[in-house]
Amino acid sequence: CRVQTPAGLANGGRTTPDGDQKGSRTMKNFPLEIGSHPEHVYRIGLYSVPRASRRAFEHALRRSADFLRTLPGFRGHVVLEKSGGQSHYDITTIAAWESEEALSNAATAMRDHQASIGFDLAARLAEWGVTFARGDYLSRRTDASK
Repeated sequence: CRVQTPAGLANGGRTTPDGDQKGSRTMKNFPLEIGSHPEHVYRIGLYSVPRASRRAFEHALRRSADFLRTLPGFRGHVVLEKSGGQSHYDITTIAAWESEEALSNAATAMRDHQASIGFDLAARLAEWGVTFARGDYLSRRTDASK
């Protein structure tokens, strides 16, 4: 998988060896320090997006990410695109939040924002034929030292 910002998904997320996006957009790769802040909460979304709906899905994803970046407690967002393997999900998103409260407030703000612009996420995903799974995660230590 390749770590990308949502803008990096244009043109199927293909990049040149130096990381530049083929076409007019530039993909920006950046690290998300998962696990370095045990208080952070991560919302992870897994999406299977039909080819015919890819452009509309990516546009909505970029719009959502742009809104999320404005909210208190937002700590970062990455998009991963499947490059191989058996998973039927081809897009994975990870958004980091400073706390469970920040994530809860952001979820409410996103629902309110989508309602204000007339965007029905469930209806659009169904229309596009997108299947998904989403969950919230905390970092766990895997080493013996605490």
